Amino acid sequence: MHLQEGMHSLAMAKLARIRGAVLHFKFLRDFTERVHLEAVREEHWREAAQYKRYPIVMNANPGLSTFTRESKEFSCGRDLIEYALVTSIPELEEFRTGGARANHHRGPIPVVPRA
Repeated sequence: MHLQEGMHSLAMAKLARIRGAVLHFKFLRDFTERVHLEAVREEHWREAAQYKRYPIVMNANPGLSTFTRESKEFSCGRDLIEYALVTSIPELEEFRTGGARANHHRGPIPVVPRA
């Protein structure tokens, strides 16, 4: 499995019983400043065509916002499960909450890369 350029898709990924999320944030407090920087750098798709268009759209629509009635504020990873952006399975929840299976393992969870 590998992440495609720009973090917008995965290739050769196997599906699992749980669903995860790669959170890719663009519209942060410094967005206006970053738009100018990225437009000058021209390192994004089509020499930053989107970043060059943002100021035109923002100037034409001064009240434009990325927030909607459906917008949610996330404070922790549990929110992602609550809003169904990621899923869990009983075994993982048992481990997370310190259930019986979690007590059999002490220390960091070993991660073994697949070939």
